[in-house]
Amino acid sequence: MTRAEGFDPQPLLRPAPAWIHWYHEEDGVWPVPDDRDADLNAERCCATAWVDELGAAVRERLEEVHDAACVFGHGDWDGRNVKFRDGRPRAVHDWDSVLYEPEVVIIGQAAAMFEGGPTGAGASVERTVAFLEEYQTARGRALSDNELQLCWAAGLWVRAFNAKKFHLDNFEALGRDEAETRMRRAGI
Repeated sequence: MTRAEGFDPQPLLRPAPAWIHWYHEEDGVWPVPDDRDADLNAERCCATAWVDELGAAVRERLEEVHDAACVFGHGDWDGRNVKFRDGRPRAVHDWDSVLYEPEVVIIGQAAAMFEGGPTGAGASVERTVAFLEEYQTARGRALSDNELQLCWAAGLWVRAFNAKKFHLDNFEALGRDEAETRMRRAGI
């Protein structure tokens, strides 16, 4: 984050990829997925009705940062996109997912997904907490309670989007108990 702070704004990097694009202007809760031809809003069933409600609530919570200052960051913190040496990250690739979004959005989606993979399940609540703590230490700045809530909301958006999308594959990417825990941490 600190190395990119002096760069000029990049509105061409917006909107974010679908899994982060909570502020889309399409009809319904969900944007069009980037990896399949499907209308997630048309797929309505009792098994995912709670995910639709969750997505709507998260969008409302994130509205607070809709016009916030943006920074550069990586938008696909899937663990396969980071190379480590001696337990420390040495390279991050897959920069076709570069973002220009509010910092809390970038932090939150990274914290929720850094242990992700093809299943879209992401990091546990405990590992998300650890990520957020380490981020603040590395950044040299503590996040406010509200900023932390917004991080949790941004991460929950990705997790809910994946849950809705992967339901089409009969895969559960987010359980209700975990969603409720993440909602509380997001101030929802």
